[in-house]
Amino acid sequence: MALLFWAIDSIFPKSGPRLRKTDWLILKAISKNPQRAANDIANEIHVSSRTVNRRISKMIEDNVMYLIPVRNVKNALGILCSYLIRCEESSKKEIDSLLKSEEQQKIDFALQNAKGFSLVSLLLNNVSEAEQFQDKFRRVNGVKQVHMNILNDFIFVDSWLEEILERNAN
Repeated sequence: MALLFWAIDSIFPKSGPRLRKTDWLILKAISKNPQRAANDIANEIHVSSRTVNRRISKMIEDNVMYLIPVRNVKNALGILCSYLIRCEESSKKEIDSLLKSEEQQKIDFALQNAKGFSLVSLLLNNVSEAEQFQDKFRRVNGVKQVHMNILNDFIFVDSWLEEILERNAN
């Protein structure tokens, strides 16, 4: 059995400046429910909703956080394949067009707003189809690298995150 690990440090952009206490409180508030309204978060942490929106925008701009869906891979029909695509900003429109030209139900997740890379997860029929998509992504002008990983399981462990958020929010 071969294991594949992505060298995240060399692909993901470094995050920006240190987080403020307000940032940690916001992250803690959205850690269990990222779809909470800014007003709810603002009331909980005793700041304005404008501050919440401004700080979330700044954290996204500074590459502090990425939202990735949690899924049950074992119950999926077919295979779930993730692609980490290191590319120029100009390539993202072509990647997006490629994804839109395919059947929409294949797209599990797509992140295009991070600088220097795109992250795409597709629900596909088989390994051959996954390799075909890898080749399609590689042929996009401006794509430097494509890492493909087929997910057998997705185990989300967040107790370490809870500890970090608790420690820094207090």
